[in-house]
Amino acid sequence: MIPFIKDPVTKERKQIHPEDIHLTAKDFEASKDNISKDEWENLHALKEKRLNGMPKTTPKSDQVIMLQNQYVREMRKYGVRGLRYDAAKHSKHEQIERSITPPLKNYNERLHNTNLFNPKYHKKAVMNYMEYLVTCQLDEQQMSSLLYERDDLSAIDFSLLMKTIKAFSFGGDLQTLASKTGFHNLKYPIRKTDID
Repeated sequence: MIPFIKDPVTKERKQIHPEDIHLTAKDFEASKDNISKDEWENLHALKEKRLNGMPKTTPKSDQVIMLQNQYVREMRKYGVRGLRYDAAKHSKHEQIERSITPPLKNYNERLHNTNLFNPKYHKKAVMNYMEYLVTCQLDEQQMSSLLYERDDLSAIDFSLLMKTIKAFSFGGDLQTLASKTGFHNLKYPIRKTDID
């Protein structure tokens, strides 16, 4: 994720060089172990541990959140109308919340001026959805609770999507979907804009 900046003199946009981002140790979570093979169904391990030693930014850092929000705003200026929040189940709710909603103290000001994802406040809101791989009941509960918290957020369970595509493909078997808990337990919020 490399944000863009606008030159105050020429008004031209240029890409920020990674060395100009100036993240420090306080912008990352404390070093933790990598996720082991037997922990992939342990939601706590998925959120707290690291993926193959990759650094993990912290949602408590205003610098990290500012860069994420700046990136979204600049991409919108370039015509991007949708973003996918990749590997959402590895992020804490707080990280998702803060990264798509700038950290302003006045809630009404935040909604009216800077929430680019909510169609209630923008004619052309940025479509946003989370990529979520549901591997166990706990994943379903976690994804559902986040969707209920925010009516401007959507999610796709990619493992269920792939099974659905296969079932509806030529020679597929629809009965393979009958036992999938995702169809019975997951409820996605529907907004008026979804059916207009």
